[in-house]
Amino acid sequence: MVRFQMRQGIFGKFHKIILFCLAAGVLCIGFGDSSLIRIWKSGTWADNFAAGGPIGILVAHADENEDYYRDGPFELPVEGASGYASVTLALTDESGVFTIRQLEPGCGFIILKEEDGRLQVQVGEDAGYVPEEYVLINLPDILPSIVYNDTNSDASLFMSSGYELPGVTGQQLYNACFQNDRLNMEQYAMPVLYPMALKLANVQRTCRKNGQTLILYESYRPRDVQMEVSGALSDLSSGNSDVQRGLNQNGFNQGWFIAQRLSNHQLGVAVDVSMGQVEQYDLRACGPYLYNTAVQYFEREMPCLMHELSVAAAAFASPVSSSDDVSWRYAASAPTMTEAALELQRYCTDCGLSPLSSEWWHFNDLETKAMIAGNAGDGGFRLPGCYSREPGLPQP
Repeated sequence: MVRFQMRQGIFGKFHKIILFCLAAGVLCIGFGDSSLIRIWKSGTWADNFAAGGPIGILVAHADENEDYYRDGPFELPVEGASGYASVTLALTDESGVFTIRQLEPGCGFIILKEEDGRLQVQVGEDAGYVPEEYVLINLPDILPSIVYNDTNSDASLFMSSGYELPGVTGQQLYNACFQNDRLNMEQYAMPVLYPMALKLANVQRTCRKNGQTLILYESYRPRDVQMEVSGALSDLSSGNSDVQRGLNQNGFNQGWFIAQRLSNHQLGVAVDVSMGQVEQYDLRACGPYLYNTAVQYFEREMPCLMHELSVAAAAFASPVSSSDDVSWRYAASAPTMTEAALELQRYCTDCGLSPLSSEWWHFNDLETKAMIAGNAGDGGFRLPGCYSREPGLPQP
């Protein structure tokens, strides 16, 4: 089933003609004509059509079409995606012997391709290879069907027992929203280390098979922001008995809700996610490939609001080690866990992620964390921008 949504603009008065043309396009899609389907892009009618074509149709399910990307683990190819160095990296030639230049933590670049555990990247005028396990890859570039909602980049949701954190709640804690030329829109830059992105691709695939989507609230979080939130929670709890009780129950304490030192968010191996039920998708194009993005959805019922720092957010009845992928399997769920929260947990853990006892929304990639042990990042940078471009374009 394909559904259309007319958009306002200078073409509004020609709606019958437009609907006829769209219907003709659907017929072509149905008969497998891939030449026409590539014109259906996203955006507003007037501005985008005049600028070269982006117009939109809404689809329920169309993944069987041949113009979807099929040759890799993601919804779109890694070619043209934004990447960031999580640690100091040597950009080497193809042999891996000659170092072209050093990339400092946070250095941004364009990914050109994946090859045998390495990513070929373009940094300014230099192209070379880096090990993929140390690259933070921008998720919207490769998994555009996920809903991205980095609230800490807009107005932070952090609260504790319903109380606002001074200087944090409602504030922009960092800027991660940039113009994304690959997706032809402003979008959050929300990266994780490449091996974790592979797992999230599987989680989202499971969600979509069930008519759902991940809603990503945070991935990489700068270290200074981590310390700012931790300090604000300490200040709040020191003079508020309600907050103290909310943090210190059933074996939990403040450290379970916001790490008071380096966290997995700084390493690039943690995400804060919820889940939504999708009602409509928008069919869009990125270069020669089609993809879906959720334009109408509702968030499933979870135990509490995102980033509520108290036992109300607990996934398990009591603390379970967050450093192994075994202990949680024998733990009792918190009585407040909803059907949707348990379903989200199952989707994530079935794909190799590990839950956090104190937060229903937080999932770690302990396998990738072990892979980078001894050379992990410290989150000492903010994302410098977005470098994304459509796949298939000439190298700059």
